[in-house]
This record gives sequence, C-alpha cells and structure tokens, in this order.
Amino acid sequence: MSSGLIFQHGCVIVDACCIINLCATDCMGDILRAAPVRFAVCSYVKDTESLAVYDGADTDGNPKRTPIELQPLVNAGLLEIVVPDWSILSPHIIMLANGGIRGMGEKISGAIAHDKNWAIATDDRDAQRKLAALMPRTQVVTTLELVRNWADVENITIGVLREVLSRIQVRGNYIFPSSHQLYGWAFGVLSDN
Repeated sequence: MSSGLIFQHGCVIVDACCIINLCATDCMGDILRAAPVRFAVCSYVKDTESLAVYDGADTDGNPKRTPIELQPLVNAGLLEIVVPDWSILSPHIIMLANGGIRGMGEKISGAIAHDKNWAIATDDRDAQRKLAALMPRTQVVTTLELVRNWADVENITIGVLREVLSRIQVRGNYIFPSSHQLYGWAFGVLSDN
C-alpha cells in the first residue's frame, strides 16, 4: 500500500512536535530528502520548542535528553530557518489564537504557512483539526505520512522501519493515535516479526 501522500504546496513548515519526532528517527535528513518539496522551521520553534529528544535514563533514573541540532540539515540544504516577520504574521497569529490554536509555535508556523501558501507538518491532533478548519487550503501533514513517503520512495526494509517507528515512540515520546489514517500501517510494521 502506498502512502498516497501528494504534496500540495512547494514547502512544508515543520512544527515542534514533528521536528522532535523526525529527529528521534536518526533519519530526518533522508526522510526530508525523499519528499519532492522544501522544508522549513520557524526560528521560534527551533530556538524554544524543538530542544531535545529523550535518550533513556541516567544511573539515578533521571531522563537523559540529547539536544536537537538542526544546523547540519540547514547546511545540507534540506531545511531552512524562517525568521517571523511579526508585522505580516500578527493578524494570522491572532486569527489562529482566536480559533483555539494553543501553542505559540503552532500559531507562528500556521501563520507562516498561511502567509506563504505552504503546508504545515504537525502531530498535534487538536491543532491538525483546528488548522484544517481555519485554513482549509493549507495541507496538514504528519510525521507518519512523511515516514511512509520515505519508506515508499526509498523501499525501506521492514526492519529499518520498525526501528524508526520505535524511535519516534521512545525518543520522541509520541504514541501514534489510533485515529491516524496510517495507524494500521504503523501498528503492522511494529508488530511484524
């Protein structure tokens, strides 16, 4: 079964939850490279929300976090950093806030997507629903869709996919929602022996 993901915009702005989940895979560059679009992250998300992935616990049981470093992806031309222009984005941010979008990174990323006619990647189910309602012409994609696209384009083996999806769950601290259209696929990959 193919992912069926058809990119509707030339660029996807990636929100914090997707940055964290993609970084958790240790394959973010490959996943981005497999898509026929550009990717961006706003400086606010990069600097204040996408800070680390979980890497187990230390000897005292305290969580160990590995800092997220996006500069290698920027240097490779796979990700661009967008500095918000508040004079242009403020009305869109207010509209999104009034529409119930809670996270500042989601509001800024959504405003940039709206202003530049870009897609947005987020794994926050509530934000997905609200963004789709508030900005119906803006495509909303998820980490699972990007991973599935990569798997299909690059013919990734089931063993590699199982490891990547496990990393998202553990290092990204993300549980795939059963309502996600690719939940069955992800569950099948994770349970395949």
